Amino acid sequence: DFSLSEALVPFETASNIESFLLNKATLPFSMPGCFIWSMPQGIVVPKSISSKPEFKNTCETMASLNWPVHVRQTGGDLTPQSPGMINISYIFSEVWHEKTSIEAAYKKLCNPITNYLNDTYNIKSYTSSVDGAFCDGKFNIVVDGLKIAGTAQKWRRFKNENKEDCLAVLGHVALLADVPIHQLIAASNSFYKLCDIEKTIKPENHINLSELIPPQKFNRTDLMKGLLNSFHEHSQS
Repeated sequence: DFSLSEALVPFETASNIESFLLNKATLPFSMPGCFIWSMPQGIVVPKSISSKPEFKNTCETMASLNWPVHVRQTGGDLTPQSPGMINISYIFSEVWHEKTSIEAAYKKLCNPITNYLNDTYNIKSYTSSVDGAFCDGKFNIVVDGLKIAGTAQKWRRFKNENKEDCLAVLGHVALLADVPIHQLIAASNSFYKLCDIEKTIKPENHINLSELIPPQKFNRTDLMKGLLNSFHEHSQS
């Protein structure tokens, strides 16, 4: 299942698709899957934040400001969303072995993106933490010290038809294609303040792909199709 949606996908619909693909990855003879999509403006948080005492009131206030809050399956931290963000949901499974690791799973998630950007646009990207970035982690995708994408993953252990220990992985990427960075970061910082979380995100530590790709070459749909093809090719290798 390798597909994309050019139309905006509501968060709940995308979440249901991710759940379906993750469940499918635990079935016999499953193949990798990838879904590329964008959603309306909103704030997406992991379950850990939803347990905060101020969370309910924060959600009500943010919704009144046209920033609805959603809770996602994967870990990480707060991620702002807008139609200019390209989301990549990549699902795969493998037999558990000595090389199984979070780092190895992130390489499977990030390599199709970094290779595609290099081969298609000559953009040199790599994985690194970026202090002051949203949802910061060591597997951000970065160009010249500026974050262009955040990553997260969820694991599910299961036994295959041969009773071997296996792992299904749901990897998620939020890629800054053409978003109003200052608006997204301002909304994120408002959420943190309302929810009594001591954290501040810096807009200047992020960059859009639309700022790195010449205007005559930047096309969101082409970008989504190219990324989908890259994931499909990597899944075959």
